[in-house]
Amino acid sequence: ASKYIKVPTQQDIDWIIQNNDVVKMITMAPENCTPAQIKALRAAGVVVSGGHSNATYEQATAGFNAGIDAATHLFNAMSPLQSRAPGIVGAIYDHDRVCSSVVVDGIHVDFAAVRISKKIMGQRLFLITDAVTSSTTGDYQHTLKNGHYATTAGILSGSSLTMLKAVHNCVEKVGIPLEEALRMGALYPARVIGREDVMGRIAAGYQ
Repeated sequence: ASKYIKVPTQQDIDWIIQNNDVVKMITMAPENCTPAQIKALRAAGVVVSGGHSNATYEQATAGFNAGIDAATHLFNAMSPLQSRAPGIVGAIYDHDRVCSSVVVDGIHVDFAAVRISKKIMGQRLFLITDAVTSSTTGDYQHTLKNGHYATTAGILSGSSLTMLKAVHNCVEKVGIPLEEALRMGALYPARVIGREDVMGRIAAGYQ
């Protein structure tokens, strides 16, 4: 519903920047924010991810070129790749820098689609659980059904995935080597947030 779509004001951007010790990463729809807003957030050290969006390929690419570094859960809650409308998925595939998370539970995204995406994106693809818990109050109510969370209308709204299970699925269902699946769950996300110097590896000096 349109009432849930918020176009950020300068006041909103200023508040995020003033609280960048707390707000480290934010998902924004590229078609609902400006290049100047994206650049201001990036300059303040906030990682901007594109997602929850119906942007065209052109709108998404413009956002990526303005400084959006990542995308939120590939395929889910975003405009799809179609032959005459490549959408955000097409823009992510086509961009040489933008990374994207993906929910590898076999429900949010077919395992074959993960395999295809991995071939295209390489190290730009990383894992996210998108795990939630039941909510029975407010506007966004959802409960566990057959291994995933769905709204009262039956719309997919979250996973029950763990990161360990996501790694297992990458190996067992997608065919990704274990070492690379582990990097997808640890090193590559650390890169996205600029913490690969202290996170994402088992090594001396790492957290």
